[in-house]
Amino acid sequence: MSFLKTTKITTPSTPAASTGLWYYDNTLSPARPTFMDENGTKYPLTQTTCKLTADLGATSSTTLTDTTGLSFAVVSGTYYRITFHVIFQTANTGSGLKLGLTTPTFTTLAATATIPFAADGSAGAFQGWITSSGDSVVATGVEATGTNYLAVLDISILPSANGTVQVQHARGGASANNVTIQDTSNGTLQIIN
Repeated sequence: MSFLKTTKITTPSTPAASTGLWYYDNTLSPARPTFMDENGTKYPLTQTTCKLTADLGATSSTTLTDTTGLSFAVVSGTYYRITFHVIFQTANTGSGLKLGLTTPTFTTLAATATIPFAADGSAGAFQGWITSSGDSVVATGVEATGTNYLAVLDISILPSANGTVQVQHARGGASANNVTIQDTSNGTLQIIN
């Protein structure tokens, strides 16, 4: 089977009278975009993405705030693997990134954050674990200002309630200069069947 064109589906719908089309299948748990071929066979989408198309406002606050645009809705009882690539810059080498996560209640949550903070090498990134909603990992600086750095959040979650997995960010480090989340930051959600 080949797919020639896809369309972003944002609202629930029912299968079209004809086949070979994408529709939003509310009968699945969780409900999600589904492709129906000419034989009526359904192929539910098991991966979805999000991305930033513009920089977010710079912040010098050390209080976590939602990283608007980097989140996914999740459904209770469904297994997920989620990865977020957070591209950031700071205005001072003494300003780093504080990266956090909020989630609905869960049966299982395991998350790792990796944030660059020094020159290339075995000690060039800070790595930490997020074990609860609202938890965070802090890198205290960066190697150079005005440089795009990639922080990565890897998450496995089995929520016990419907809700949203939301990236949060703030400034890390002693310098009170700004950190900016850059456009092209993105996320990928996979439903684990």
